[in-house]
Amino acid sequence: MTTSVPPIALSMSCFQSREQVQRIKRVRKTSEPLDQAFARAPIDVINRFKQYCNDTGMSYGEALDDLMRNAGI
Repeated sequence: MTTSVPPIALSMSCFQSREQVQRIKRVRKTSEPLDQAFARAPIDVINRFKQYCNDTGMSYGEALDDLMRNAGI
């Protein structure tokens, strides 16, 4: 006598699938070479910059470029 386990019971248990999770590659918009920069600044400045990026939907690099262009740099 065999009983089947409902799928919901399997998902609620500690059962972990053996199937590999496929990693999705990030699509980059630019074909330019990239570099990194580290900025040490007060938290309120960093928070304002992050909020600006969140509000505009820009990446940090895009926002930096936008702010520098607007400043005439």
